[in-house]
Amino acid sequence: MRKLLAEFLGTFILVFAGTGAIISNDVSGGAVTHPGIALTFGLVVMSMI
Repeated sequence: MRKLLAEFLGTFILVFAGTGAIISNDVSGGAVTHPGIALTFGLVVMSMI
């Protein structure tokens, strides 16, 4: 059960933060940029590990 919860939480945060960065980039007219989006995904993965 604990592994399932950890998997769910990690996936949820990765999808939530990643798509949030993409939407923020779109709404702000490109202020986040592609490296910022990639950095968001990388930092989420790093913090989950």
